[in-house]
Amino acid sequence: MKHIVLILLVLASYSVLGQPIDSTNEGAKGNLGVEEKIDQYLSLAWDFRDLAPDSCIYYSKRASQLALEEGMMEELVKATNYLGVGYRNLSMYTKSLECYLDALRLSEANDLFEQRGYSLINIANLHLFQKDYLASRTNLLAALDQAKELNHSTMMGYCYINLGRVHRDLQEYDLAEQYFDLAADLRAKLNDRYGQL
Repeated sequence: MKHIVLILLVLASYSVLGQPIDSTNEGAKGNLGVEEKIDQYLSLAWDFRDLAPDSCIYYSKRASQLALEEGMMEELVKATNYLGVGYRNLSMYTKSLECYLDALRLSEANDLFEQRGYSLINIANLHLFQKDYLASRTNLLAALDQAKELNHSTMMGYCYINLGRVHRDLQEYDLAEQYFDLAADLRAKLNDRYGQL
């Protein structure tokens, strides 16, 4: 009997997670402004990125559409990056790269330097997944320069951890260790006990 209940619970969770749930429609009609709706869509997209990439894509598109209509470029770039993350997590690498490159172009055209840095990190991670270490390192170093210009510790941490991964995979263990140590130092400085960096 326990097994039947467990199976039913698992099946129910799949049916819920398999379909995008537009929780912003529940009681929020007219209550939320456009900016709040976009923020909520972005938050949902980010929350679903690993668990339900299809929902990440759904919410990213909703945020992107609203941001475009309202001329909110930073939110548009962020939604475009999140869309790329959703595609990446579905192993749709070509679509993912297209999104990341669009986000990079938009961020550069609109002087959105933080989003530019994250776009470069996303492009680098995609190259890392595909074992193109040179392209990954090139984009990570560009992102690290951007992070240093902004004095953006979290972004620097992402760069350090991913540069460590690149050099580890290249079997350049001394360099990998240096980058991992830099990331660990930043985690300690930022009180990032759970390794969100």
